[in-house]
Amino acid sequence: MDFDTLERLWRSEANHQASVAETYVVKSTLKTLKNRRRKVATGMGLVGLALTTWTFMILYALAVGKIASLAREWGIVALLIVSWVAFFAAIVQQWRHMNAHPHTTDTMPEVLRALIDENRTAQARTRMMAMALIAFIAVLGLCLWQLYSVGKMELQHVVQGSILFGAALGLSSLMHTIRYVRLLRPEGKRLQRLLDQYEVEN
Repeated sequence: MDFDTLERLWRSEANHQASVAETYVVKSTLKTLKNRRRKVATGMGLVGLALTTWTFMILYALAVGKIASLAREWGIVALLIVSWVAFFAAIVQQWRHMNAHPHTTDTMPEVLRALIDENRTAQARTRMMAMALIAFIAVLGLCLWQLYSVGKMELQHVVQGSILFGAALGLSSLMHTIRYVRLLRPEGKRLQRLLDQYEVEN
């Protein structure tokens, strides 16, 4: 709890206890919303940087001939396409949310609606990433097989790579599933109940 903010509000014109309490809750909720938006923006920035670096590495490999035949090793390009499509889809989802609630007012219903929309956007992003992950796994398997077929990997390395990537992607999927089921969905329902209760009481 931010006691400095509470004390500042108490000394302001909104010095009625009920007004102070509601104003403090609104300010605290707004802060939560802004922090979540900042985390999403930071995460997307890091993913964008990683994708850009990876893309340049692939282009460099093509330029110097490390990828000998694009006709036989096109899986890596498909992998890039899947990754970029998922990335831009996430950007569009977040842009829609920001455009729908660009300047949230200091009223509880509006703040709750913005937070509900942020939650729905996070849920939609998680579902979209799950679909992208399925495509990513399929194309990744194709890439490993292509590397084997052109003689750049032995069969045992393909198996080892499959186990390694499978474990990493499986762990990531498990973490996102737990977050979706245990955090995002219950929070969305709770926020909607709060908004409905607030509108009934006011």
